[in-house]
Amino acid sequence: MVHTESKKTTAADTESVNNVLLKIQAKNKVSGSDNNHLFPILKISPAGRIIYANRSAYPLLKVWNCYASNIIPQNVLIEFPVLTSLTADDTIVINSEIERFYFSVVGFPDGDYIGIYGYKTELATDQVQNN
Repeated sequence: MVHTESKKTTAADTESVNNVLLKIQAKNKVSGSDNNHLFPILKISPAGRIIYANRSAYPLLKVWNCYASNIIPQNVLIEFPVLTSLTADDTIVINSEIERFYFSVVGFPDGDYIGIYGYKTELATDQVQNN
């Protein structure tokens, strides 16, 4: 004979579980787990036109002196030709006077675009201290 124990869930148990879930959600927001807003994400055409840029990409666009829907300046495309490669599968580091941006660059031939996904940023002062 198998003996199973049955436990009824009380309103207090449910409230306790809900409180824990709310605390986890709040902690995740504070810790920056919503990476869509934490790191730059861009979608670029093979011609170098910015199709999409999230808000976190704006500092990078300022460094490039261009806006979303513009073509990336030629000097940037010469320095980083992978930005327009539909076969891209690489990582790059882009430096500015203020920040250093780390990106994964992935080409999507079927979608006819290149995805550029930031995964780390550092302040320029961090660069000096780490060298």
